[in-house]
Amino acid sequence: MNTRRNEPDIDTKAIGRMPARQLEQELAEWDVIDVREPEEWVSGVIPGARLMPLGSVLRRAGELDSTVRYAVVCAHGHRSLQACLWLANRGLQVTNVEGGMAAWRGSLGQADADAARRTR
Repeated sequence: MNTRRNEPDIDTKAIGRMPARQLEQELAEWDVIDVREPEEWVSGVIPGARLMPLGSVLRRAGELDSTVRYAVVCAHGHRSLQACLWLANRGLQVTNVEGGMAAWRGSLGQADADAARRTR
């Protein structure tokens, strides 16, 4: 039991992991959540990704569907792993994108500047 939040601990082995290259190949099969900050996001995004900065993940978890598989990405894979732990604890199907955007070699979409401003 996580004594700080009275939540059960989630074993990180229960969190899916995939390299960015795999996500590039399977992008149509995943909903992507990008947990970077808006100022990072505007430099380029994975096409179709939803911006949900790490600081808003717990508050916005109710927006997510437990029947959907989510690939979670950040700059290098550390914040996305934290987000995966929190979301898995709420019964969501999440996979951490290892290496994050630093490892992404696929095409980049344009970030929606208005969406970035709305998350602040």
